[in-house]
Formats: sequence, structure tokens, C-alpha cells
Amino acid sequence: MCVLYVLQGHIETIFDCQFHPDDPDVLATGSFDGTIKIWDMTSLKPVTCDLWLEKVYFQIYFSGNFVSLIFSVQPLSPKTNH
Repeated sequence: MCVLYVLQGHIETIFDCQFHPDDPDVLATGSFDGTIKIWDMTSLKPVTCDLWLEKVYFQIYFSGNFVSLIFSVQPLSPKTNH
């Protein structure tokens, strides 16, 4: 296996990524950082603002069109100082 692309944008682990079913140049990623990003794979840059809901995004699905995403979430755990 070799690395074809490196997308820089999330600051934590990515839990899921899905290509759009009708457009292979559109990728959605969900991360432990509490954001979802929609990427344009032709430019390798995000095409939307972060969808920030302070949740951990575990699964992402396109619902058949570009603007609708379905995702499963879990609230972020409060950070504690030890």
C-alpha cells in the first residue's frame, strides 16, 4: 500500500470517511476533533466550513445528494486535568 494523498485539516483522529456516491471527487471525513469536513479531491482542500457540533463523528453517510449527510455521534468527553 502507498500513500496517494495527504489531506491536512483535522487536528484529531479521523474515525470515518466516505466518498460521495455520485461524485468520486467529493469526500466527507468525521473526526474526534468534533468536526466534519467535505473535501474536493481535485484540489485536496476542504470545500465547506467545519461542521462543529462538539460531537465525535463515528460514521458518515451521504443521503444521495451533496448537501445531506447522515452521521452518528457521541458527545465529546469533558477534558480533565490530572
